[in-house]
Amino acid sequence: MVPFGQRVAYGAAGPVDTWSTWLPLGMANQVFNMTLGLSPALVSLAFAIFRMYDAMIDPLMGWISDNTRSRWGWRKPYILAGAVLTGLCFPLIWMVGRDWSPAAMTAWLIATGIVFYTFTTVWNMPYQSMLLEMTPDYNERTAITSVRALFQNLGTIAVTWVWAITQLPVFRDAETGKVDTLAGIRAVSVVMGVVVIVLGLLPLLVKTRGGAGTTGETGVAPRRVPLRESFRKTLSNRSYRLILLFAVLFSFGTSLVGSLGVYISTYYVFAGDQAKASVINGIAGTIGLGLAIASLPLFNLLSRRVGKTRTLFLCLGLQLLAKVSVWFTYVPEAPWLIVVNNALIFVGNAGLWVMLPSMLADVVDEDELSTGERREGSYAAVFSWVLKVSMTLGLAFSGPVLELTGFRADAGPVQPPEVLDRMRLFMSLGPTVLLVVAGFVLARYRLGPERMAEIRARLDARKP
Repeated sequence: MVPFGQRVAYGAAGPVDTWSTWLPLGMANQVFNMTLGLSPALVSLAFAIFRMYDAMIDPLMGWISDNTRSRWGWRKPYILAGAVLTGLCFPLIWMVGRDWSPAAMTAWLIATGIVFYTFTTVWNMPYQSMLLEMTPDYNERTAITSVRALFQNLGTIAVTWVWAITQLPVFRDAETGKVDTLAGIRAVSVVMGVVVIVLGLLPLLVKTRGGAGTTGETGVAPRRVPLRESFRKTLSNRSYRLILLFAVLFSFGTSLVGSLGVYISTYYVFAGDQAKASVINGIAGTIGLGLAIASLPLFNLLSRRVGKTRTLFLCLGLQLLAKVSVWFTYVPEAPWLIVVNNALIFVGNAGLWVMLPSMLADVVDEDELSTGERREGSYAAVFSWVLKVSMTLGLAFSGPVLELTGFRADAGPVQPPEVLDRMRLFMSLGPTVLLVVAGFVLARYRLGPERMAEIRARLDARKP
């Protein structure tokens, strides 16, 4: 059994991954579109470019991590370097010039995004791989991912309040009297960068049982596997392909319209009042994430009682309910209903991101049974790559989708009713279709508790 202290040391680093992904994404439109006037199509284009680059280097970093040999192990040197460099570069994206041209702003966003996500990948791929090496137990894997999910949700609470923090009077411009969102995000990101360094170093305290076919970090080193061979074998696993397809459908569906929630709450529910919208989004996020944290023991219990697949179906159902209810929960007559919608989303996400990594560890065991090798880095990297590619494609289309609704930032709070109706329709209908398809994919997954018990027994029987 993994000691409690090591579970906490590993899980407490979760916000590094969460903040690196969701702070730039969550604040991009508020800063670059609403504040600096950059077209949402250019914002989404920039994100698509550097997130696609980020996705492409994940498999390479996973392979490098699997094949590194050093006295400190194959993960920890990258954990150390990646944590420090990620924290130092955390504020970089927001150091854009206020009077720059749209082309210059877009170029800066792309260039700094590439630098930032290079260092994030150096940290994140070894970190994700460590999870797959910590325990061979079917249920303990879910317990460890639950601890990580706890800290990730706590970190996400901070992200939900960043927009509101940037609207505080302390960031008001002395000359214009208006709140300077850009100054606010710069200050907040510097503080968060320091925290990223501290939390990112905690996995150095974690001991793993080994990786890539070894019995521990001090065990016999595995053979170095060529990159192409490693990923060919990784993608040959049917269970893994089903998880990847499920992740693609979920990630693309949610990222395609994810930014619409901010616009609908700002321009429809609160008639363009950014200060009020930022507060309600912060409150809704906090309540939703609080409920998500409270639900983690329940998901852990359900996983033990009915299995990971059925628990994941429940999480998918919560997401579907959230998307269908958009038309009824984002209304100016009852702005607090946004809290209900967020609660469904965050609770569903909490269970989903507990189950999927735990299921990924099961797939690695199944692969070891058939090939005799372990490639935690490859499995983690391809999974991350697929998530990022699908999210990138969603982001690439999200800007054009917003413009397709007819939205114009220069019109301010006066947006035509039909524009706002199209936003709500797109936010509800698009993800619903893809999530239903994801459910059919999940129904074909077969690695339940009984099958994993059989696999574990056969692997243990191979030990000398």
